[in-house]
Amino acid sequence: MERTNVPNATINRIPLYLRSLQEIKDRNRQIISSHELAELVGVQPAQLRKDLSYLGEFGTRGVGYEVEHLEFQLARRLGLTREWSIAVIGAGRIGSALLYYKAFSFALDKALVCLIIPMTSLTSDSEESLWPKISIILSRASNLPSSSLKA
Repeated sequence: MERTNVPNATINRIPLYLRSLQEIKDRNRQIISSHELAELVGVQPAQLRKDLSYLGEFGTRGVGYEVEHLEFQLARRLGLTREWSIAVIGAGRIGSALLYYKAFSFALDKALVCLIIPMTSLTSDSEESLWPKISIILSRASNLPSSSLKA
């Protein structure tokens, strides 16, 4: 989100607006009114307009919102339109599930595959000794060519 004082409740509703806009876009609708969008999300139209006003001016009075434009702007504010370099550390069951989840795409750097840092448990004492190793992994992951990373 941009650096404005956006209430937490508004921040929590933005993904709901985005999801509804994506569904509307899938139905090939180009324009939606605040009344329609608010009804889909389960809020009052005035609340929807106020929430969106924290992020900018998107609609046209008496016409509504351009679905594709508003969808893109909300996704951009949530950081969903840029590529992120990540490293999966501790790929146990949860990490493995993430790796196989089809919504994610990973660049495979052979030097990083099966990189194991043996550790039985992480305590406040051992955390300090682990950070230099983690930062090496993170710096390697962030140096991967952006063309090989997909959002």
